[in-house]
Amino acid sequence: LLHIRAEIPRDNPKIASIADIYPSADYEERECHEMFGIWFEGNPHMGKRFILDPDCCVDEKTGKPLYPLRKDYKVPDWGLTG
Repeated sequence: LLHIRAEIPRDNPKIASIADIYPSADYEERECHEMFGIWFEGNPHMGKRFILDPDCCVDEKTGKPLYPLRKDYKVPDWGLTG
């Protein structure tokens, strides 16, 4: 079990990848990238969709990706009622 804690700036969320040391970390890094927008430098799979659908979580106005587990993420109003 490996636990890493690091402070990463919100405006430029980048950190070095450990996937070259621990190959299984590749999946966790890709998941963190899709959900939180953290870029793991040195991971060759960054930018490729892993969990989310390619059309999911993209700003319709700018085309930029949105990260659904960040605190500043706004849930879209799809007009669903319960």
